Amino acid sequence: MKTQESSGSCVIADVEMHDAKIDGAVLSRDDLRVTFEKLPVFYEIAAMQYQVWMCRAELNLHGVTQFEFTNPDARDRLVDDGTASDTDGQPIEWRALLSNRPVSRIRLVLTSGGVLDAHCEHAHLIVTMKEKYLEDWTGPL
Repeated sequence: MKTQESSGSCVIADVEMHDAKIDGAVLSRDDLRVTFEKLPVFYEIAAMQYQVWMCRAELNLHGVTQFEFTNPDARDRLVDDGTASDTDGQPIEWRALLSNRPVSRIRLVLTSGGVLDAHCEHAHLIVTMKEKYLEDWTGPL
């Protein structure tokens, strides 16, 4: 499933939270903004052909009711795994958050063992800038 979000003439086909690097997290009232220094993004350039870029991005969470960010090693903010859940607790693909979407929970597990865990009402992932070209990818995502 492709989204309508794009950068230039390329459509964002997928977002991979693994290997993302968190730059910071700021909670203001019931809004949380998580910024990413690096986020792997797949841009579709033709059918089943993609360019993979490391991008800057932000994840905006609204209606935050619980938030915890434990990080045993503040120097290591690389994401090992992450999940987003809809209001029924079912997993949501990260690319679905390229448009504002109802969610119940966002959880990012860092390679250091740290965890960013937030319960919220809505989430919106915004890719702000391509930073570094990584590779071409051919095949299904």
